[in-house]
Amino acid sequence: ERGRGRPQQALAAHQAAGELADDLALAIPGVEGRSNFVTAHARGDADHVTLLLEQGQPEAALCVAAASRARHMRSLWSRLRPALPPAERERYRQLLAAHQRHRLAVNERLKDAWSLSDAELGELRETLRDEAERDDARIAEATALLEGQAPRWSCDALLPPEPGEGLLTMIRSRDEAVFLLATERTVVAERILVGDQNPEQLAVRAIMALANEIVSLRELRVIPAGAFMTVPFHREMMTRLPRSPVVRYSLGLGRPASEIPRQTPPRAAVIVGAEDLAGVVEEARKARASLEDGGWSVTSRWSPEDPQQPLLLHYSGHGHRRGPGGWQSDLELPDYGRLSAAALVAGAQAPTWVVLAACSAAAPDPRTVDGGMNLASAFILAGAELVIAPTEAVDDKTAQTLGEALYQGTGALPTGDSTIADVLVHKLTAMQRSQLSSGEPEDPARSYATWRAWEG
Repeated sequence: ERGRGRPQQALAAHQAAGELADDLALAIPGVEGRSNFVTAHARGDADHVTLLLEQGQPEAALCVAAASRARHMRSLWSRLRPALPPAERERYRQLLAAHQRHRLAVNERLKDAWSLSDAELGELRETLRDEAERDDARIAEATALLEGQAPRWSCDALLPPEPGEGLLTMIRSRDEAVFLLATERTVVAERILVGDQNPEQLAVRAIMALANEIVSLRELRVIPAGAFMTVPFHREMMTRLPRSPVVRYSLGLGRPASEIPRQTPPRAAVIVGAEDLAGVVEEARKARASLEDGGWSVTSRWSPEDPQQPLLLHYSGHGHRRGPGGWQSDLELPDYGRLSAAALVAGAQAPTWVVLAACSAAAPDPRTVDGGMNLASAFILAGAELVIAPTEAVDDKTAQTLGEALYQGTGALPTGDSTIADVLVHKLTAMQRSQLSSGEPEDPARSYATWRAWEG
């Protein structure tokens, strides 16, 4: 239709194709390649964006670009999902209970694994592998039940930004990268021919072209997509602009109003997930001391199955990105065992604010338009309002210093005040700016710029 000079018919065809692709995507479980499917369709979304810009519709173009990486994830987001009908709710509870029994049984059998012979250990591994596959199927079924109640994705949850705030997203075709910046007044598009430029070079060109709008903002939400998932937009703005906004990264789902649970005193969990790392125990000790000095009640245990979640979780330990699309990425929790991203999403419970001092907890896959799954995204989808986590491996000492600084003074805020999230993000930003101004370490593991603040 576009080639025939009928742009309106072409736009209608793109709209219908997008809605069909959205429905088809939800028929594919995340662990079985949903990200790959939507990535393939993103090529059509890029053409749709180009056509909208040619028709003078930059706001609609921004919505298509954001939807390309976000709309299929809305079905996993616990903060917008309605309650399950009674029959589905009962089945969902049965599946989670079976998963819990499996987890406890695995932990019990592993206690004495050290005493087994090589042959016995091999048999145990085979048995556990078979049981894990059955448990993965239970988690997938539980997730599918939740997704059946999902509302449609809506750009209304993103636009317009509040005064002083902006929203930046992007989409790339084979030949062109399009960056779209929304403010309370307007939507500006920057189109750049790809050529032989890498994603970071393209992003820098866009930042400089949009500099006048960016420097006027107090806060900027970045919805990264595809190859741009690995670009540190916050770092590039801090180092290249005379004034840069506070940057948060977003899954593109929106910011629904939510009630922060009232807890007196406020509850936090500070978890040591790897005592073999030299700085982890000390990091947890200092984080706990800072929180307790501020009037928080702090525990050293946490489970995603607890009906009453703490307001804050600080996890210090190993993080692993595993499995197809990152769905088997996991943490090790004391007295709990392995917690996978898939199980966390299926459980649909999380603390309000989460800090993951774990290697690659927010590591994306830039080959997919949505970055695939990781632990930071899993916590957001399970219900967290904010997750601060690194995209790469982190140095123990750096994580320790960051954790100590984040919590100093948090007790001065009212219990349940959502501005705690703002304080944590602003403290992270201040540490990043300070380090960059004094000379960023050559080792990325020691750079605060490796850390990002994520929200829905």
